[in-house]
Amino acid sequence: MIFNPILSYPTLDKIHLKSMDYHLAGSSQFITDMKCNATGDILSENKYCNLPGINLTVRKDKQGNDAAYIYFNPNKVDEGFLISQCNRAGLDFNMANSNVIRLDLERHQQLNFNVKSYHSVLSAAGSGRKDIISHNGTYTTGSRAIQWQLYDKSAQIKLDIPNICRGETRYLKPHYLVKAGLSQYQDLAAADLMKLYNKPFELYLNNLSKIGQDRELIGQDIQQLEHLFKVSSRAMQTFINIKGIEQKGLDYFLQLIQVADIPKQKRYNAKKLLLGLSDKLNVGFKSEMVRELLSYFNAA
Repeated sequence: MIFNPILSYPTLDKIHLKSMDYHLAGSSQFITDMKCNATGDILSENKYCNLPGINLTVRKDKQGNDAAYIYFNPNKVDEGFLISQCNRAGLDFNMANSNVIRLDLERHQQLNFNVKSYHSVLSAAGSGRKDIISHNGTYTTGSRAIQWQLYDKSAQIKLDIPNICRGETRYLKPHYLVKAGLSQYQDLAAADLMKLYNKPFELYLNNLSKIGQDRELIGQDIQQLEHLFKVSSRAMQTFINIKGIEQKGLDYFLQLIQVADIPKQKRYNAKKLLLGLSDKLNVGFKSEMVRELLSYFNAA
């Protein structure tokens, strides 16, 4: 897959299928994994086969019915190759009528700043009942049924182009897919991928568009900044260290400088310091970061 700096249209990145209409040849490439109790009775039996870009499993589902599970990445494996590889491994199944039990969609683009800089904006944009996980530069919001995740693809696979960040929508369970009219694999042909991609935005991030140019001016912070300029030669740097530039965003600090009662030359020097830190720390203006995040959902 080629990673372009320009925002991509949503593509299918992962599909998990479940088929009840299948046949597994007696002589196949599948490996059998059995779990038995102390007396030798079989408790469970799974058959699996791992192929390039494809994972296959045959086992009983939660209802006790025999089922074949097919996992693949459409960005790497096309339909024809998938079917031929499954047949070669000994699995014949009805792909068109297979149930879609998981679906991932992705968009990627080159962001202006380090992916961690966007975490505070995303947290402020949260809405609805959600779980938020931030780990090693990856931000995930959503539920056990559906999620949206933002992470640095450049860092993950060591791309030459920096800050290529993937926004990934994950349908972890079929509930929302069924509501969208997507139950079987054949339904994907008529599916609106942009609408499917945007579902987590509607559920968990719809306050993002309300952040925009908002300025959170806190009188106590202004007073503290004015006091520091009276008593310290490194007032702006001290204030930044206290408040945290990545958490607040550059535009917050610039707005405070503009409003605070400080000498003109010191105001100019403070602005110069902030803009210099922007380049060094790769931290941006909140309004610009909001615009970039909204573009993932075609809402900018």
